[in-house]
This record gives sequence, C-alpha cells and structure tokens, in this order.
Amino acid sequence: MIFCQATQDAMLAVARILKDFEAAFGLMVNLEKSSVAFSRNTSINLWPILASTLGVCVVDKHGEIFGLLAIVGRSKKDIFQNLIDQVWMRLHSWKCKTLSQAGKLVLLKSVVQAMPMFVMGCFLVSATTCQALESMMTDFFWHNKEARRVHWLSWDKLCRKQTNGGLGLRRLGAFNQVMLAKQLWRIITRSEALLSRMLKQKYFPSTDVLHASSSQLGFNGILGLAKMCESGRTNGFLDLGSSRL
Repeated sequence: MIFCQATQDAMLAVARILKDFEAAFGLMVNLEKSSVAFSRNTSINLWPILASTLGVCVVDKHGEIFGLLAIVGRSKKDIFQNLIDQVWMRLHSWKCKTLSQAGKLVLLKSVVQAMPMFVMGCFLVSATTCQALESMMTDFFWHNKEARRVHWLSWDKLCRKQTNGGLGLRRLGAFNQVMLAKQLWRIITRSEALLSRMLKQKYFPSTDVLHASSSQLGFNGILGLAKMCESGRTNGFLDLGSSRL
C-alpha cells in the first residue's frame, strides 16, 4: 500500500517508483489488480484523471488485510464489525449437528480463536466486540440446529485451565491485552528495530514509549498497556511467553 498526495506530480512519481522497482527486481506490479482510493477532500472530478495516470481503477475502499479493512474510519464499531461477520460466517459454515462437543472444541481452539489474532495484535478491541465473539462461540459449543442445549458452564469456566476444570479456551479481552503488551514490550526491549525507531520518530521523539501519548487508534491501544508492562518489568507478573495474565 502506497500513500501519496492526490496530485498529478505525485501520481507520476509513484509511477516512476513502480517502474524503477520493476527494473531493479524484475517484478512487475499487476495494474489490473491494483486500485486507488481518494479521501473526501479530493474533488471527485479529479479521481479518473489521477487514476488514469497510474493506469489503475478507482474504488471507494480497499479490501481486507488479515481480516481487517485496509482503510478504517473513526467508528470502532464499524472497524470490528467485519471481524464479527467473518467469525459468524465461519461458525455457520460448519454443520453443528454432525459435530461432537470435542470436535467443536478443536475447531474453536484451532480456527475460530486464531482468526482475530492479527487484529488483536494491532488494536485494542472493544469490550462489546469481545462479548459478541464469545457469545457466538458459546452458542456454537452448546447449541445445534435441531434444539437448544443448556449452557452447563459459563464462558469464564470454559476458559479455565484444564487442570482447573476448564477447557483451556481464551478470554478474548485478556488475550487482546497480552498481544498488545507484547508489541509494547518489543518496542521497549528492541529500540534499534525499524518499527521501534519509526514509532519513536512519529509519536514520542522527545520521551520514551511508557510516557508517550497518541490519539491514533492502533498506537493508542498499545500505550494503554504501558502501565501493565512497567509493572510487569518490575514485578514479573506478566507471562508473555504463554500469552496469559
């Protein structure tokens, strides 16, 4: 994904960069599969002119990247609704009446709970979204298409360790916090890494990450875990290796 100004000169510069990339690496960008999207501040009359400079089509929004919309707005509900829809479609694509509870448990652990990993490693997912996902997984585990089953155990009890009488499922809210804490911990301990240097230059050039502030959705979620990481660095209560609090 390339970001640039919506001007003729900028489009020509991007076209030259793509040509140089092709000449240097022998890889050609497929323009038929490429597209461009413009902000609301760009006149709609300029859209086809600028797009023709690159030789690509105009779209209102780009596709998905690891289950998340490539371009998101300000509404957190809209951002994570796509994730909810994907989980719902995956759960309803399986025939519940042909699966045992052991089979459902395997699918929940290996497939469904792996779907939001990328999103939860980048954003602080709202509690409403986590509750919606957990509710769908609970219904899938206890219900079938022919009759409703009694929920013999709550979701919290199902998330306990197997040695404590649970099934080892994840509490999505806690898992989300641990994933973001891992990102923050990498920034703290690997300050020479490209990502750490880029974030420092943009968000906290004159201070450290534990005292930074930002209104940007993704980085703001990581900063929310700053106090947890600071306490974990001192007291060692955060087990980053096993993704458990």
